[in-house]
Amino acid sequence: LGLLERPTRDVDVLGVVKGTKHPSIVAEGLSEEITRAAEVVAADLNLPSDWLNDSALEIQRIGLPPGILNRAHKEEFGPCLTVFVIDRKDQVALKLYAAIDRRKGQRHFKDLVAIDPKRNEIEFAVAWLLNRKTSAQFRQAVRSIVTALGFKRLHNSSYSSLTLSKTLL
Repeated sequence: LGLLERPTRDVDVLGVVKGTKHPSIVAEGLSEEITRAAEVVAADLNLPSDWLNDSALEIQRIGLPPGILNRAHKEEFGPCLTVFVIDRKDQVALKLYAAIDRRKGQRHFKDLVAIDPKRNEIEFAVAWLLNRKTSAQFRQAVRSIVTALGFKRLHNSSYSSLTLSKTLL
């Protein structure tokens, strides 16, 4: 998938996929069955108790990147468990958002550096983050991170609602 090679500390659940004909991601926490199974796995493999968690559900408050489910890679584990692993483009977008966090942002910024995002991935992430009403402080934080990643100017005509060269940089 072109993501990080380092082991992860946990698995963040973004929601539950509901529907088969027109599937969508619903901001729904882990079921009791999944929570119990995760506890067994944690005990068996000596993992932290929160190795599988739904703390990332908060991202649903602002909305996931458009088309995230269409790009996701579907993995089936027997007849009862299907996992959708997000695509690199969405990982970059979510990492950029997470890098803004004052407490944990540095770890996510380091992940972004390791992922080595391409210009089109950063443009997608910036458009997703800024194509909504945001504060000047938020825009400045995005600008600082993008600049620190080595992107000085971003231009993409498909983001006509955003003037990235003026609004962001």
